[in-house]
Formats: sequence, C-alpha cells, structure tokens
Amino acid sequence: MDEVSRALPDLVWLNRMSFGANLVKLTGSALDENAVANYISNLDASPFFDEPVLKNLARGRGDTFTFSLSFAFNNAPPEIEAAG
Repeated sequence: MDEVSRALPDLVWLNRMSFGANLVKLTGSALDENAVANYISNLDASPFFDEPVLKNLARGRGDTFTFSLSFAFNNAPPEIEAAG
C-alpha cells in the first residue's frame, strides 16, 4: 500500500482499492486526464508493479474524471533480489 500511495501525484485521489491473488484494482478521481497519466507512469516505474492497465476513464461530476485501473503486484521483483 505504501508504494501505491507514494505514486499518487497531486490532483489524484483514490476511492477504492482491492486485492485478489497478486492483482491490485484501483478506482479513483482526478482533476484532469494528465494527472491520471502521471499516476499510471509513477506506478509503472515501481519495481513492485507490472504495467498498469487503464480500464476506464470518464468525466465525473463537475470538473473531475473517474478512473479504474489494475496491475499485478510482485513482492520479490528482480531489481530488489539482485541488490540483496
């Protein structure tokens, strides 16, 4: 959860997070599409996550956008194992 939180850029907040096996699913809101793209890039840069897949991006209430995405969690990424 710490990595998911650290990856959050300004203008993005999470509404729901669920885990199943090694799959993480998130839903959230953002003030613009670029903020969502930045969040996906930040998650992708983490050695603990596979490339996130954007499932949905839609205009929400007011000036916000809602999104959902999923990605696999790897608790022993090769980059970390090689350093140890």
